[in-house]
Amino acid sequence: MKKVAVTIDDLVFNWGDHTPCLSIPKFELYCGEKVFIKGPSGSGKSTLLNMLGGVLLPETGGIRVLEHDYSTMWASQLDRFRADHIGFIFQQFNLLPFLSLLDNVCLPCRFSAKRRARAIEEFGSVEQGAEALLARLGLAEASLYQKDVAALSVGQQQRVSAARAILGAPEIIIADEPTSALDTESRDQFLALLLSQCELSGSTLIFVSHDSSLEHHFSQRAQLMPSANGGYSL
Repeated sequence: MKKVAVTIDDLVFNWGDHTPCLSIPKFELYCGEKVFIKGPSGSGKSTLLNMLGGVLLPETGGIRVLEHDYSTMWASQLDRFRADHIGFIFQQFNLLPFLSLLDNVCLPCRFSAKRRARAIEEFGSVEQGAEALLARLGLAEASLYQKDVAALSVGQQQRVSAARAILGAPEIIIADEPTSALDTESRDQFLALLLSQCELSGSTLIFVSHDSSLEHHFSQRAQLMPSANGGYSL
């Protein structure tokens, strides 16, 4: 029997008024699946990803991730759970300007002993793992590794963010418009690495994009659409 990675039941979320931003009766995703989620601007795609990562909590309803019920966890427990089990590729990258390129990629393994151990097992060391993933993403120049991330191009920053999310083989990778700043060649290279790494590690991939041409790469597809109860639903 397949293990369930994500379960949503009767979820409602709003930003403070009486109209729901999201209203999702039921959604389920199994471990190792790769889901492509699309929806119009303002439909709550990023909000949904933040809830799946435990950054936001619903007004009502429940979210279970890897059999953990977010509603029963303290903030510190959620922080530890995210560090150990979830890799994020943010739309705005969220790279730390006071760290080098290489240190940004290695950062999750500084916070999570589990991800550090997996990176060492796969690559020999955290740093070697970071360099290998950067090379696969087209950032093989050693001269870049100690460079200030603020000096990188937008496309380079996006690939650094991807390597950071992948390193240490988290069980779930959440990607918010991760190819928006990449040209076609870099986009295809990026997606090939992301999918192959997820396949290798058995990671579940939750991928949000407006680029419908990428849908065919994914085993599951979902769309946020207006709900009869207000807001948007999968």
